[in-house]
Amino acid sequence: MDASQHRAELYRELFGDSDGDSSDSEASVPTSTSDSTLDADTGPRDPKAKLVRYLAQTSAQAVLAQTSALSQQRADAAAIEEPVPGFVVHRNALNQELCTLFFDWLSSEYFPNTPPLCAHAAEKQEQQEQQPRINQGMHFGALTDTATPFGFLSGVCALHPHLLPTDLRARSMLFDQAIINLYDPGEGIGDHIDLLRFADGIVGFSFGSPATLRLRPVDSADIERASHYAVEQQETGDPRQVLLVISPGDVYAMSGEARYRWTHGFPKSPPEASHSQDGANAGRRISVTLRKLV
Repeated sequence: MDASQHRAELYRELFGDSDGDSSDSEASVPTSTSDSTLDADTGPRDPKAKLVRYLAQTSAQAVLAQTSALSQQRADAAAIEEPVPGFVVHRNALNQELCTLFFDWLSSEYFPNTPPLCAHAAEKQEQQEQQPRINQGMHFGALTDTATPFGFLSGVCALHPHLLPTDLRARSMLFDQAIINLYDPGEGIGDHIDLLRFADGIVGFSFGSPATLRLRPVDSADIERASHYAVEQQETGDPRQVLLVISPGDVYAMSGEARYRWTHGFPKSPPEASHSQDGANAGRRISVTLRKLV
């Protein structure tokens, strides 16, 4: 079954066969239905159905083709950055409509009952005592079917000529794990290197609020430690550290030196101080990180 046929199957599962004709491999979206998951004006109301509907009407290649950086023979310097060797950021690689669909689906799929985090420490502790806070999800399995959400993101990485080296993009299975993390204002993750059980080539997508990402070089003797636990260190005198604002639609990749010799993290910030001029950390953010087990 090719990708278009699989997309048609997903349509039939979600919407049914509106006209009884199954001969068209590109299933059409019904314009009217009594199904409660659909809206006459906007189509499906269910977040998963809306995202699948969108993915079935496009492709990873088409999404990338919309960006100015990939419509030219060479990378557009304004859109693709490499602040340290092996760390590549493509600004606005995904359009905002697709980002909103992903954010809504991830919220409903993984964090349907996770309320916004209270701003004050005492209220935060009481909130966590009343109900364990779910802020992480995982997905395991080959991410090769571009008709599915994580497979689509993996397809973007496989087709992108600048995010990862050619030999990594040529792997028969580029990724087999997705980790999904939720962050509210004031939350972050310390500086770390992803566990060494994961292969070279890691890609991150960010949906929701912008956030500040920090890169720091790590000594060879500290690589093993950095891959096992994060360090919450707010200040450093190291002039080599790099700070980047990651916005929804941006895609970043780590390979080679950036994967193994630089830590990355999203520093925590007090909620009352999170409304910076660039909007970083001002609202809820959900990240998706794609990796491959060794």
